[in-house]
Amino acid sequence: MSKENGVKKVYLYILGSKNKEDRIDTAVPYRINNDTLFFGPCKKDIRKEIKEDFLKNKEYFDLKSTAIEIYLVGINPSKIKNAPRKLLFAGKIKEIFTFKKAWEYFNERINNVNDLDNSNIKKMINHKSSPLHLKPISNGYEHVSEEHEKSWIGDLSSFSFSNEEKEEIYKRKYIERFYRGKEIPFDRDCCFLLENLFFSIKGETYVQMDDELINFIKKRLELNHTKRVSEHNGPDISSPFGYCINKKKYGRGFTLQFENENAITFISLIQKKIKDTSR
Repeated sequence: MSKENGVKKVYLYILGSKNKEDRIDTAVPYRINNDTLFFGPCKKDIRKEIKEDFLKNKEYFDLKSTAIEIYLVGINPSKIKNAPRKLLFAGKIKEIFTFKKAWEYFNERINNVNDLDNSNIKKMINHKSSPLHLKPISNGYEHVSEEHEKSWIGDLSSFSFSNEEKEEIYKRKYIERFYRGKEIPFDRDCCFLLENLFFSIKGETYVQMDDELINFIKKRLELNHTKRVSEHNGPDISSPFGYCINKKKYGRGFTLQFENENAITFISLIQKKIKDTSR
């Protein structure tokens, strides 16, 4: 992705199963205040792609200084059979960090008595399932949160460990860039600060799927995922990404991307629906 042009992109995905039907009940994304969200682990494919685009040989990138707009939008997990699905949050990425840089950035802020959010940030860091779950050590990271306790290695690297090696690292709770003589790529070492567009924390602020949104998603699926539209009976308001051949819903693990004009149209559409809902 060129940093010089005005690329617009939306990543649309289904939130983890621990979330509620009408609200976010997990630590990723995390609402720091009404305006700002932090996105730590999860969605490895998205974070790896953005790291490749913006953090090559860097630990920080200020997206606000570019014409690029990148949005994350989350759909609730399927809890009730055939129930209309909901969009539970949308955020626009403002700043991109490695976890090392994020740790330094947030810990500096909690020590700044003039930072109006220092108490909110301290609450996030001290949360038992804090999304800032990796603390930098001399040549790697230590895991310091219950968040992704049994999968944090995959948040950081796509390196293929044996089960025995993973178990050893889990017990030690830290990982170095070099392990048993092998260099480990931290190719998923990426997290974000986002501008909060909407966030359903009390089951009040969400966008319910309707035919207008589904038709927009369907047009995008027709470009690269034609079988979901032509052969597999989808998508619809209870399965926005369509159905498999066995009629099971396509769910978590899939990310749908909108780019440029389609991205802006999609964001404008859901923002309008939020305004209509809040009247």
